[in-house]
Amino acid sequence: MPEAVKKSELTLEALRAVSQDGVVGRNHDGQRRTRPITVVDKKATNRTDELTPVQEKAARLFAAGKTIPQIAKLLGDTIHPHVANRPYQLKKSRTTLRRWFLTNKMRDAVYEHGRILLDLESTAIMRGISRKAREGRVDAARLALELNGRHAPNTEEKPAQIVLAFGNVPRPEPRQLEDAEVVDVDPD
Repeated sequence: MPEAVKKSELTLEALRAVSQDGVVGRNHDGQRRTRPITVVDKKATNRTDELTPVQEKAARLFAAGKTIPQIAKLLGDTIHPHVANRPYQLKKSRTTLRRWFLTNKMRDAVYEHGRILLDLESTAIMRGISRKAREGRVDAARLALELNGRHAPNTEEKPAQIVLAFGNVPRPEPRQLEDAEVVDVDPD
């Protein structure tokens, strides 16, 4: 290992490069090691790209609007089944859930489940927008028309202006009835 590199400055990539070059280190007695250093990224090996069934259930509950303490109460026995003390189990479950929700794959799963729930509610949302538009809300009417493709406010194309011009056409004169006879009709 190069002497100029301090141990605190040594990154995982640098260790991998050193081990691939065949540079040996020293053991606890200060003697030179005869084999290359092998570095294992524990974070990469302990986590897979897929969520566990418990994580999937937590993501589904979070997307449905449950809070972390509520999810911890529901899934505490599943997340930490070995902890017998219920308050401590809930505390550990909340901590675990917070740690899970910091990962990108968990946030992606929450987003996907939330999108699915929103898609399932789209008919009810459209009914609500339609009801508000019928009540006279202009913004709801505009949104409903935009969603149906009938109104596009931000397009370059503007509707064509139609002008009806009547040149030298005289206006119609009211007709006078000539002497007309009034006839009574009996309903019999």
